[in-house]
Amino acid sequence: MIDKLYIKLLDSYYYGKRLICFGDREKESRSTDLNLIHDGVLDAEVFFQGRDIYVTRHYKEFFEQSGMHSHSCFEMVYVAKGTATHYLDGETIELRQGDLCIMSPNAVHNLDVPDDRQNIVLSIGLSVELFNNSFFSLMGEYDMIVSFLTGYITSRSEENNYILFRDIQTKETDAMVEALISETIGDRELFHNISIRCKLILLFTEIMRQIELRSVSDTSSEDSGRLREIILFIKDNYATVSLSSVAEHFHYHPNYLSSLISKSLNKSFSELVNEIRQTHAMYYLTQTSLPMKDISDLLGYKNLSSFYSAIKKAYDTTPKEIRTHGAGNLQGGC
Repeated sequence: MIDKLYIKLLDSYYYGKRLICFGDREKESRSTDLNLIHDGVLDAEVFFQGRDIYVTRHYKEFFEQSGMHSHSCFEMVYVAKGTATHYLDGETIELRQGDLCIMSPNAVHNLDVPDDRQNIVLSIGLSVELFNNSFFSLMGEYDMIVSFLTGYITSRSEENNYILFRDIQTKETDAMVEALISETIGDRELFHNISIRCKLILLFTEIMRQIELRSVSDTSSEDSGRLREIILFIKDNYATVSLSSVAEHFHYHPNYLSSLISKSLNKSFSELVNEIRQTHAMYYLTQTSLPMKDISDLLGYKNLSSFYSAIKKAYDTTPKEIRTHGAGNLQGGC
């Protein structure tokens, strides 16, 4: 669990910044010193203090005062201890210790922490630019998070406002969250940005490791190890692979390989390949100026028309619109 010292440091830091004011402590009255909500959007720049990340603690008073709101940045809610009720995009989600919820700037939410003396719920705000730079460059390892970021870029808000990870708490994840807190509230300007990015990558490496282990837990130990090799092989050769070529490489019958992937990943071989291609397409469209024809060739599509059709089917928009709209979204934020 997060060391109580870090929580006290958080309280003291934001109290000193006059963002959290303590009234009569015996009556446990607390309030925000500033009106942080404007037209339903929380002004995260107040918390960023000129940086690309902030870490705060959720208090019950915030729930009572703020109402439903969105953020001008990506936000991660982490339950370090206890429980909380998350009202998010029309849903009511009961969060338990160890749960982590990542929300895009499109998400509308409010968080009820019933007893903040016993429950420790942290809010970690990330600028759009930081979130993008941390995960797009590692898309081969973080496809789930990159897909979430892709949803924000293409404005598919009804599908991609948040992603929820259940029970990801370990000694390692808590240590990395503590490191983010130290970096955020400490006087550490030198190499601050690269340090934050590295710590985020380490945190999500631990999270994705747990998720991958769970995703193959229902398969035999031999098949689970083999499945990791298969997925890596497909990621390395996504432009040219076919079911038969992968089956031949790993000495499986194509029908058995198809069944193994479907049972373990809950998706077909073609769906897996298409997801990988689409993730790389988003990278090329938003992070490079390569011509559409070159991108189509790199991704392994037969022709430009097939590339356009695949993107339109996946994102309900065109590659040109993604390049124009996506570049603006990723450069915006707090």
